[in-house]
Amino acid sequence: MVEIYHLWHHLTYRYDNMNTTEITTEIIKLFTYDGDYKVTLELGLVTLRKQIGMLEKELTYFGIPLPNAPGILTFTPGNTEILKDDHMFRTLLDRLQGAALIHLEPLKECTYNDRIRGIFKNLFVEELQIIDNLYKYGKIKGWFHPIPMYGA
Repeated sequence: MVEIYHLWHHLTYRYDNMNTTEITTEIIKLFTYDGDYKVTLELGLVTLRKQIGMLEKELTYFGIPLPNAPGILTFTPGNTEILKDDHMFRTLLDRLQGAALIHLEPLKECTYNDRIRGIFKNLFVEELQIIDNLYKYGKIKGWFHPIPMYGA
């Protein structure tokens, strides 16, 4: 059943994203100077935890054993001036855009189970909303590379 594959894949993808986001959040807490950005990342963790819970519930409903969740992370850097806020932000945004594309595949393939397809549709829409909000946030902060002007 293709729906089970996609539920499993999305859960393992979320586990990996959770691990990466926790690492990123810990790095940013230590390296960034922008408090708003720290709060934005914490909100991302809340969203990931909610999505993980929903996916785990679905797999449990179908009687599928859950994959191993990532462990707890600890990180202590020596130099906190090696990363810049704008670079870390653009890296995160790039990863989220890639994740949005991953949500499209189940929408094409989960044709028989409308409820499961709806889950992937909601994940995709939620991802797009997060990306849209981050675009607005990045523009306010001035964290995008300036676009060259042509002609005039």
